[in-house]
Amino acid sequence: MKTRLNSGFTLIEVSIAVVLIVIVTTSAIASLRIGMKT
Repeated sequence: MKTRLNSGFTLIEVSIAVVLIVIVTTSAIASLRIGMKT
C-alpha cells in the first residue's frame, strides 16, 4: 500500500519524518530542562 500525497512523499516517509522531529524536539526540551536545573 503506497498512498502518495500531493508532495510526492509516501506515508511511510512522512511518518518517519514525524518520528524524527518528535525525537529531536523531546531531546532538545530535555537538554534545556537539564541546563536550567544546573
